[in-house]
Amino acid sequence: MSHSFRELENGIVVVELAGKLIGGSGAEGIPRDVRIRIDDGKRRFIFDFHEVTYADSTGIGAVLKAFSALAEVGGRMVFTRVNKRIHQVLSIMRLDTVIQIFETEEQAVQALGENQAP
Repeated sequence: MSHSFRELENGIVVVELAGKLIGGSGAEGIPRDVRIRIDDGKRRFIFDFHEVTYADSTGIGAVLKAFSALAEVGGRMVFTRVNKRIHQVLSIMRLDTVIQIFETEEQAVQALGENQAP
C-alpha cells in the first residue's frame, strides 16, 4: 500500500491511495503524514481511493485516525473514486453516513468549498 500527497491551488490536500489498504501494509503512516499537514495548517483533505484494490478494517482504521485528527481541529475529509468493493466495506462499517463519498475529484473539491481559506 502506498500513499502520496498533492496540494491543489486552493489549499485542499489530495491523498492518493494505491494497493491494498490493510494493516501492516504501510497504512499506519497515513495518520502521521496527515497530522504533519494539519500542523502546517491544512484543514481540507480528499482521499482518492481510485487505485485501492482491497481494504480491511485495520486499513480503514488508519484513515479514520486521520479523520479524527482533522475533526479535532475543525477540518474536513471526503472520499472520491471509491470502487464498488471498497464502497461496500465503507457501507458495512456505516462510514458512508459520516464521510461524504464523491464520484469525481471535482465534486469533492466543490463540496469542500473551493474558495475557503486552507
